[in-house]
Parts: sequence; structure tokens; C-alpha cells
Amino acid sequence: MKQTIQLGFYIGAGVGLAVGTGLAVLMGSNLIWQSGGLVAGALLGICGGLTISWMQRRLKSTPAPAYRPSGT
Repeated sequence: MKQTIQLGFYIGAGVGLAVGTGLAVLMGSNLIWQSGGLVAGALLGICGGLTISWMQRRLKSTPAPAYRPSGT
């Protein structure tokens, strides 16, 4: 679970920083858009990582109990 959240954070933060940098070039105020993109991307990445981890844990199959014949 921890690895999924970390991966989501890094991917989200990277994408958010890229989008923020693109907007900063267009709008002119560099640090505001970069930090806003970084924060928004990181939060979305963490939420996505939590969701994926929760879905993987929920869909995990449980092992069948061992078969023990009776009366032997």
C-alpha cells in the first residue's frame, strides 16, 4: 500500500509540476502556478494511489481452506 501511494504521489506531482510550469510560461507568474500545480498534482496522485491500493486489497482473493477428509 505504501509503494502505491508513493508512486501516485511522484507521478501526480510530476504531472502537476509540468502543467503548472506550462501555465506559468503562458501567464507570467512562475512560482505561483508551479507550486499550485505541484500541490494539486500531489494531492490527486495520493488520492489515486489510495484508491488503487484499496481496490487491490478489496479484490484480493482469499485462499481456500485446506481440505481434510473426515473419518480416516
